[in-house]
Amino acid sequence: MKWPKMQAWVAATTEVVAGVLFAAGLFSSIAAMAMVALMVVAIVAVHWKVGYFIFLPNGGWEYCASIAIASISVGIAGPGQISLDHAWGISNSFGWMIAPLGIVLALCHLALSYRPMRVPQTS
Repeated sequence: MKWPKMQAWVAATTEVVAGVLFAAGLFSSIAAMAMVALMVVAIVAVHWKVGYFIFLPNGGWEYCASIAIASISVGIAGPGQISLDHAWGISNSFGWMIAPLGIVLALCHLALSYRPMRVPQTS
């Protein structure tokens, strides 16, 4: 990634903030969209080349995909009656757009900052 320290800081902050919001059910659609984007970037940048299963060395993409799918599911269904969104009357009107918007955000992020390592060629 370009700007690795900043990328790591942004990823960690997004994980913590989106995770807390998602768990509390506050702005759940936005939190779910951020989680989908973060997991798609993680899959493409790190985990895809390892393989599917999480128990492989360096971890496969299975776990990241599970988090993305769970986020999409909760985002579409809504956070439920014991969430802060429900208590404060926050609408889940764009829940069906979570997957497409999360993927678009991830692709924009990758287009701006992803630089795969080049393998030196041997002669």
